[in-house]
Parts: sequence; C-alpha cells; structure tokens
Amino acid sequence: MQVLVDARDKLGISWEDESHQTQADYVMTFDRSMNLDVDTFLQYVPHIKELWKDEGIRHAYDRRREFQLV
Repeated sequence: MQVLVDARDKLGISWEDESHQTQADYVMTFDRSMNLDVDTFLQYVPHIKELWKDEGIRHAYDRRREFQLV
C-alpha cells in the first residue's frame, strides 16, 4: 500500500476522498525495519482497507506497469 500511495502522488492522481490522506499518512509511518507482528499488522489493516476503497488508489494500481509494484 505504501508503494500505491507514493505512486498515486507521483503520477498526479487525485484522491477520490481527500480524507483518505490521513490513512495514507498513517500507512506511510510503517518502517520495514519494524517488527511486523500480529498486533502491529492489525493496527494497519483498517487504514489499508479504507485506502483500497479510494478510486485514486485503484487507479494507481491500474497503472502499476508505470512503477515497480512487488
């Protein structure tokens, strides 16, 4: 989801719902050096689910050939 949030921004894709920026900011706080245990993962799940509902994120996903999405 971090890659999609970043790509949405770099590709100039607008949020369908501007309030999703708050969820995006939270998701971007995850650092890969953090231990991803169940509790930590569950803190991020609601934000990720909400972001996936946004047409801007889905549009970025549709354009995934333009950036590296692993």
